Amino acid sequence: MGSLFSKRRLFWPPLRVARSEQALLLFSWLCSAILLPAPRVAACSWDDIACSVQSFGYPMYLGVASSIWTLDRMLLMLTYQLEHLRAWLINIVFTSVYQTLADTIRPGLAPFATIAVLIGILAFLAMPLFGKLEVVNIRRALVWVVIGPMLLAISGGWLGQIESFRTNMGGVLFNAAAGAAPGELFGAQARDMPTQPTLLYAAPSNACGSTIQRAFPQVDGGAPVPQMDDLAATMLYADAIDIHCPQSRVSQPGRGMLPLKFFETPQPNYAVDGDISEFDEARRTEAIYNIQQGINRLLLGIIPCVLAVCFALIQLVFSFALVAIWVSLPIGLLFVFFNDTAGGVTGMFRRVVGVLQASWSASLLMGIVFAALIAAAQTGSATSYAGLSIGGILMSLYVMKSAVETLITSMKTISASLGAASGLSGGGTFTKAAVGGLVGGAA
Repeated sequence: MGSLFSKRRLFWPPLRVARSEQALLLFSWLCSAILLPAPRVAACSWDDIACSVQSFGYPMYLGVASSIWTLDRMLLMLTYQLEHLRAWLINIVFTSVYQTLADTIRPGLAPFATIAVLIGILAFLAMPLFGKLEVVNIRRALVWVVIGPMLLAISGGWLGQIESFRTNMGGVLFNAAAGAAPGELFGAQARDMPTQPTLLYAAPSNACGSTIQRAFPQVDGGAPVPQMDDLAATMLYADAIDIHCPQSRVSQPGRGMLPLKFFETPQPNYAVDGDISEFDEARRTEAIYNIQQGINRLLLGIIPCVLAVCFALIQLVFSFALVAIWVSLPIGLLFVFFNDTAGGVTGMFRRVVGVLQASWSASLLMGIVFAALIAAAQTGSATSYAGLSIGGILMSLYVMKSAVETLITSMKTISASLGAASGLSGGGTFTKAAVGGLVGGAA
């Protein structure tokens, strides 16, 4: 029984057959390789290892490039969205909030004014007992009875006009500084970047099914002026369709995975659409090299895209500072009758002027940065442009710090102005006057 089921009798015959089959297959394969034409797998011959490796690796390079382009595209889209968020904040949100607040406060102006004048009259009648009491200035209260409702009615539309004025004047300073481009200061001419900026939103476009245009277009002599995101898109050979709706190019080279111009020849020729296994060795090597250069370009493009986002954020913060001041104006008007001065309201307008000054100074500094970037872009060197963009980001961080400090100062001004308007910060006036009157009467 043991000999019947031994390992030798059970497994030796199958093992001997398998080895003979393997020898026969090996012999047949060698004969076919020598005598028959070379078979092809994915257009590469079986013995062309380099072709197989390159054909397998090229889609991986495309995937890496597509992932990096997604990040670049997200930053450029964020720049566009921040600009339109600023327009929405000024034109829609503020208008609605301010109108609601004004409608709520407007009916209370007359009662507050009546109470203020009544308190002033009572203080005047009590002058023989307590001396002069500066609780309410009757003359100033009567003036604000006339000015308050009028200012409340017309000031709602002022913010949009002031924001447009701030943006336009900032654009003038920006363009004046940007026009002083330092020529060939940043190195010799190169050819790895277009020297003329691509205007992403030069005219309203419906290519993506909805209107794509700038919320705050800048013009110089009637011609649109390139912005930070325009320069970044130029470096990346991208247009508005590549950024906002690449899915509309599924039938074109790249199917929206990369900017369409990446596939253009002879420049930039970063990518090819199709299977590179059909190319000869020289073209395959060139395709691999070009896609590697395209990946480097997309990585460098992150820097100017971040700079464009920083510039959009700076403008948004300054707009927040204006909105915060303007929304508090109706509340200041409500309590201005009880203050011996109009500092609660006039302080807000002084802060608006401060915001405008800080904003224009920031625009001038960013215009100088933009002038340097324009000069670097005109050299056609993407490396030079990306290097200066790093300096631009550092300058943007400094300007951003100034913008945030302006916003914080505006919030403090609002608190101080409302406190003064409501008498919370100057509440000692009545007490000091009353004590002085009592001491004088006792004497």
